[in-house]
Amino acid sequence: MIEGNGEVTNNNASLGELIPYSNQLVVLEISVPSICCLPEELNFCNSDFRFNINGRDDGRYLFENTLGLKMEDASDLGEHRTFRSLLKKAVVLWLDIAKNSKHIWFEKEQKRILPCSLKDLKFSRCEDLEYLLEGTSDVTPPNTFHLLESLSLNNLPRLIGICNSMDSVEVERGGSTTPTTVAHKLFSSNTILWVPKLGSLNVEDCRSLEVVFDLEGLKVKENCKPILAVLSYLHLLNLSRMSHVWKNIPQGFQGFQNLISINIKKCHTLRNLLPASIAKLLVQLQEVIIWECNLMEIIIQREYEAREERRVDILSSEAHSLKWPSIKNIELSKCPNLKTFGSEVKSRRKERKMDAELDPRAQEPSAASSSARESSRCFNRCMESCVPRHKNYSPAQRNSRSSLGENKHDLINKKITLTKQGEENVNETKNQTKMLSLFPHNLIESLENLQKLIAYQCDSLEVIFELEGLNAEESNSFNNLTKLSLRYLSKLLHIWKKGPRDIKGFNYLRWLQVWKCNSLKCLFTPSIAKLLVKLEEIEVHGCNEMEAVLAKESGDEENRDVIVFPLVKTLELMNLQKLECFYTEDNHAFEWPSLDEITIDGCPELKMFASTSAKTPKLKGVYTLPEPPPLLNERDFQPMIGDLNATIQHIIKGKGFNYSYLELATATVSTFRPRSQIKNMSPWAQEGRSSSEHFV
Repeated sequence: MIEGNGEVTNNNASLGELIPYSNQLVVLEISVPSICCLPEELNFCNSDFRFNINGRDDGRYLFENTLGLKMEDASDLGEHRTFRSLLKKAVVLWLDIAKNSKHIWFEKEQKRILPCSLKDLKFSRCEDLEYLLEGTSDVTPPNTFHLLESLSLNNLPRLIGICNSMDSVEVERGGSTTPTTVAHKLFSSNTILWVPKLGSLNVEDCRSLEVVFDLEGLKVKENCKPILAVLSYLHLLNLSRMSHVWKNIPQGFQGFQNLISINIKKCHTLRNLLPASIAKLLVQLQEVIIWECNLMEIIIQREYEAREERRVDILSSEAHSLKWPSIKNIELSKCPNLKTFGSEVKSRRKERKMDAELDPRAQEPSAASSSARESSRCFNRCMESCVPRHKNYSPAQRNSRSSLGENKHDLINKKITLTKQGEENVNETKNQTKMLSLFPHNLIESLENLQKLIAYQCDSLEVIFELEGLNAEESNSFNNLTKLSLRYLSKLLHIWKKGPRDIKGFNYLRWLQVWKCNSLKCLFTPSIAKLLVKLEEIEVHGCNEMEAVLAKESGDEENRDVIVFPLVKTLELMNLQKLECFYTEDNHAFEWPSLDEITIDGCPELKMFASTSAKTPKLKGVYTLPEPPPLLNERDFQPMIGDLNATIQHIIKGKGFNYSYLELATATVSTFRPRSQIKNMSPWAQEGRSSSEHFV
């Protein structure tokens, strides 16, 4: 039934005809251009009355009470009796109102028109909305959201919180209680308790929000129920001022244990995602997706003191217990400042000792320790007053100054890292030059069930898997990882770095894609290659510094083992300007029993495949790209002439491998696409596609 703008025409039934029967209606499903079309005389008093007004038509008869409202100005709805009656009974409520939304939604002390059975709430395009609820003199938490399962907030530029009566909380510090403002925080330590059944939270284009969950002042009690224990999906998009997702987490906090998916996009002021105390709770987490966060430096951030949040050199001891047994997918895209997933520690034993010394929450301060800290503060103040900071000294002045003693920072570092006589201290020079690893060795065990990893345009990353420090006998690293895509990582030097020769892991990696990593000189070493027994596809495109796919390995000179890639079916080597061969040394022969497709082009320095034999019993020939630029599905094919080396030599004597298709096309990354759909596409056509895609 449709009635336009309250006007009755010969072609439309009139909603006024429902008035005599409204108290008997059991089900009403209509779509109206304006809620004002509903006569105020309608009396929906039947206790079994169900309605779907401007909601989705999913074909189900047993729908829940749904009210959808889209309008420019809601000034006239505050007194609309029929609307208020429907609002009270709504279970699903979608509001798209440009201005004056408070006239229909905010709680009134006298009128009490809020719904109390809401399960699904969506707010969109409300330009003047600052809070979802307006405070009252009643201190009892409202029951408006106690059944809420899904909350979506979209394009609310002034939104700064759930309720304006909760803009401050009482925080205990040192035995005294002081108020602190929690404005611009979506959930405070009070309002987060109002949504115990919230399962999905979606927040987009709310540019005034600074924190999503600020728990300052939350009192943690023994045996209390976990907070937001059923929240499964967290999606945050284009929150331009958000500096924290979680902040001020009290010691002993429990919550978020059923979070499955974290999706963060275009949050350009966010520097880290998870405090370590929250990360260790996420035992059900299956995926982490982070796109276009320009300032993101670290995913899991250690936390000692709020004033030291920017120090990311050490991961706190809380992260040692980090275990994400359900993690399957990690996607990191366009995060140019990303340094690591979680900071590396020197050793667990030393780090626990350091945690105990540094973390003020680790133990109650004794009078002696308080006195020592106060003495330290006095000493530091003295040093600050005695040592000028911003002056230029001549070499002689600097030498004279250094003879008086070490500077403040050196002394503080000595105090912090105080150890037994003769115990090895951290080498500062080594730390300064240490490569930035996405996964330090201490986190590899925590993510052992990871299945898919994508890293795209993360310009600071130098290493993906830091294996040095792993115990070879106990290691079984990333043995569930099946898909690895690394694209446009301009500073990447190593995919796998160092590690014990007899390391175990990566046995189920099926698909390896490396594109446009222009600092990468090789793909892997012989010891890593031997682990990749399930690998089926290798794609290496546009890595300008790559000289060999398989790198020479220290200590491997006398090893004559045959390296076998038992399941590799497809190998693509494209636009590798310095590539000379697959492997430059002569101590390893190769076997490719499943290889049936190899594509090579844009490799002008290629001389041969390998200096030793390469058995390829199923390979029928080598694909290259034609000139001029190929059309869809178009590739040249050179049948085998002897072995693979002889076939490559034949191509070199002819047209060569000089054509570079990547100079004519660009590529981006977002989702995986089954390779069966693009099997016959030329690489040039794959690169030049308009949509952003991965291949598997």
